[in-house]
Amino acid sequence: MGKEKQRNESFYDSSYFELLEAMKENTCPVCFLIKKSELSFMDTLFYELVNDPGVREKLRKSYGFCPRHATLAKEVGKPLGIAIIYEDICSILREKIEKGAEISYPGKGCPVCRFSDEVEERYISIFLKNFPEKDFQNLYQQSFGLCMQHFLVICSRLAREEEKEIFKQCQLHTLQEHLFQLQEFIRKHDYRFFYEGFGGESTSWKKVVDKIVGNKDETGEKK
Repeated sequence: MGKEKQRNESFYDSSYFELLEAMKENTCPVCFLIKKSELSFMDTLFYELVNDPGVREKLRKSYGFCPRHATLAKEVGKPLGIAIIYEDICSILREKIEKGAEISYPGKGCPVCRFSDEVEERYISIFLKNFPEKDFQNLYQQSFGLCMQHFLVICSRLAREEEKEIFKQCQLHTLQEHLFQLQEFIRKHDYRFFYEGFGGESTSWKKVVDKIVGNKDETGEKK
């Protein structure tokens, strides 16, 4: 029991430092880590687990990946691995249609979605555990901050009103910065100010979408 607890604490320590590193990225750190973990999971799946009986059974039950992860599979997966997985699924679907059996929508129960949900919960839990610490708050205040989805999730789970207020102020500050950059971007499109040229606000229209909607479909490189 003691060894198991130690392994879990070590795992969470590692994840904590991954969260700190992700705060240096120019995107939501939780979205960044989800995407990074999904890419690693897909890489392992296509290199090592295509013929794993347990993995194949999960993929049979879900009829493959959900639309988002199927698109990701086409981008990063191995053609042979995809062919092996979906040859199996095509055979199952053909047989079910011929027999008139009930078929659920493909992608329901997608194993990558389940993995992604576990990753998301892990990093949200680490954020919640560490947000009361002043050093963590200071690092967070200097970061891109969370997308609105993860902001709302974490805000609803912060226990103390004082911490919740600090958290809200952080989000307000980053939203105000986005607003200023967008206003500058729009202003400089006016012919009267076009001569000024564009600076950091030139990518504000991309960054604000990440801020509001999230960025799970990107790897989170600096833009």
